[in-house]
Amino acid sequence: MPFTFAAFCYMLTLVLCASLIFFVIWQIIAFDELRTDFKNPIDQSNPTRAVRPCCFMSSKNDQLVVPEYSIHGLFCLMFMCAGEWVTLGLNIPLLCYHLWRFLHRPADGSEVMYDPVSVMNADILNYCQKESWCKMGFYLLSFFYYLYSMVYALVSF
Repeated sequence: MPFTFAAFCYMLTLVLCASLIFFVIWQIIAFDELRTDFKNPIDQSNPTRAVRPCCFMSSKNDQLVVPEYSIHGLFCLMFMCAGEWVTLGLNIPLLCYHLWRFLHRPADGSEVMYDPVSVMNADILNYCQKESWCKMGFYLLSFFYYLYSMVYALVSF
């Protein structure tokens, strides 16, 4: 039973996918707290940024967004190098969405993804929460697909 590069990619992806699931759970909880008014983003402002009020919840979410996007990009790069075209094809739509979302972040020149003032808009908050739930479903399904593919890659050769 040889250990191939594809099997290694699937093993690493399983571990990293578990971290992505953690990131999305964090986002779901953060948006739910904002929706139920347990924390107000303006009242939780970060005093280190005097130019722009930055909320506690969105700054914590922003700290997880770039690693989430980077890890997912690493998945796609690994699967492309391993020649796993079906798995790459399943990940490309979410990668394109991440790229689109990153390029259309608030236009004030900062690196934040969630503007504290606009995220309190009920429509935007609902959109962000639905986005997080959709990502959660995608990452959970992907986790089990990667598990199956890893076993298949280990047994098939």
